[in-house]
Amino acid sequence: MSLTNEDITKIGKAIKTIVRLEMGNENKNLRSSLIAEVKMSRIQILSTISELESRIKNIEANQSEDRKVLLSLYKEAKKLRKDLTKTIDFFDRSNLSTREKVNKTRRELGLQEISFAY
Repeated sequence: MSLTNEDITKIGKAIKTIVRLEMGNENKNLRSSLIAEVKMSRIQILSTISELESRIKNIEANQSEDRKVLLSLYKEAKKLRKDLTKTIDFFDRSNLSTREKVNKTRRELGLQEISFAY
């Protein structure tokens, strides 16, 4: 029994049809698999983003507290500087007044004035 050209053509068309069906099925399977992987990756990415957002909020909250503490420390340092300046000015004036009184008394007693070194 020999095959005619027509038989070979029919066999070729049948093979092409079978191959197309198999490739279509394989493509559908691959597509479904890829879609599932993309969905899982998306879920993981969204979860990671959510975790990062939470961490950022915590960092921002800590920074806000740190800013409050720094502002408080700055205000306290400014107040201390002001108080220290007043104290130094007071003692400088007091020291100068005492020096003047000592020298006045020494002059009245006929003693030589003292030169005070800083």
